[in-house]
Amino acid sequence: MKGAAAPPAADAASAARAAEQKARGNECFTSMAYAQAAVYCTEALALDPSLTACLSNRAACWLKLGTPEKAIQDAKACVAQDPTNTKAYFRIGLGHHAQGEYREAVEALLEAEKCAPSSGPMKKQIDEAIRMAQLKARKQHANE
Repeated sequence: MKGAAAPPAADAASAARAAEQKARGNECFTSMAYAQAAVYCTEALALDPSLTACLSNRAACWLKLGTPEKAIQDAKACVAQDPTNTKAYFRIGLGHHAQGEYREAVEALLEAEKCAPSSGPMKKQIDEAIRMAQLKARKQHANE
């Protein structure tokens, strides 16, 4: 997938405020205040649209809040700017899985696998998610 042109970088003052909002969002996410974390990510993105981590992080918030369609939208926007963002592909896969779209989940998770480090916790999570999505896809196909 080719990346879209990155949005223009924010001026120094906006970038600093965006970094503060991003940090607040991360703190809220860690505290399981997912809705507030999404708000801070949104505010950071308004100040600096080039913060792809905020798109990916907000996608994680949407998954936790049970709105996978929003998660997919944000994660796709993230990979449009950063086509090697493992977490964004992973979150696209989880979003499709949550919607029962297992074939699409497998496709996104395989993209995450291509971008992931060769070992570590993220690689293990991706491998487990691929196996589960493939199993669900096979069951879904058998029932069609």
